Amino acid sequence: MLYRLLALTIDQTILTPSGKITKETREAIQYAKSKGIHVTLVTGRSYAAARRVAKSLQIEEELITQHGAYIGRESDISYIRKLEEEMTFDIVTFLQNFNIQLRLADEKNAVMTKGKLPESILGKTVWQNDSRFMSGNQYVQNVGDYLAENRMSPCKIDAVFEQEREVADVKSALEGMFNEIHVIRSAPKRLEIVAQHVSKLNGLIRLSDKLGFKREQIVVIGSGLDDIPMLQWAGQGVAMGHASNEVKASANWITRSHQQNGVSYVVMEVFRKQQPIEFLERINIIQ
Repeated sequence: MLYRLLALTIDQTILTPSGKITKETREAIQYAKSKGIHVTLVTGRSYAAARRVAKSLQIEEELITQHGAYIGRESDISYIRKLEEEMTFDIVTFLQNFNIQLRLADEKNAVMTKGKLPESILGKTVWQNDSRFMSGNQYVQNVGDYLAENRMSPCKIDAVFEQEREVADVKSALEGMFNEIHVIRSAPKRLEIVAQHVSKLNGLIRLSDKLGFKREQIVVIGSGLDDIPMLQWAGQGVAMGHASNEVKASANWITRSHQQNGVSYVVMEVFRKQQPIEFLERINIIQ
């Protein structure tokens, strides 16, 4: 199979648990690009935070961010889908009945609850880094009170719970109360809420359709529960070696873990025998 697009998730795939990008991963991305492969990032993070990672990897393609709610490159936005203002207020009002940290983000700004950060190192890294690159951050005591005076139409609502046992019930309740949303459980204590029909998979489909690539020509490398639909859909779905058994079961290739440079290993293996796209176009193998 001739592959044309490589899509990678950021957290626990491109980035190590400490938030670093290894030398081997950087070299692997450059190797894929040298073959003429389109490379993109697919993430729940904001565009500003994803762009920082992409710039470090010299990726200039459009990025799929906010779980597919925002797709674009610099000021060139090809797709954006936001939650409606009134519905956002109602969702936040409901969520504040629980002991949680809230964060609302659009393409440039974020509003979040004052207080302690998520407990895990990964949670702190994601929460801090995603907010760090927004042009405007507001820390408020009560997000609901803030929205009562300052209506907002975010791309995504993040909710990190104190008690894991509440998460499944809250997810079910939200899905029953609001038909116009998609609720993603991206971690045991974390829910991410976006507009209906917004997802990493739908974002990837939108981008691949725009580029004219078939699903069989797409390689996806991921590690999270919210990556499963992409791994199942892509021509080559690759799970990281440290991913959960559920994620691994959805993939048709399991690469090595972070410690074993899993991204580098699979990129080199997949594209090693593939001739550069420019050469294949020149000899009319592809148009």
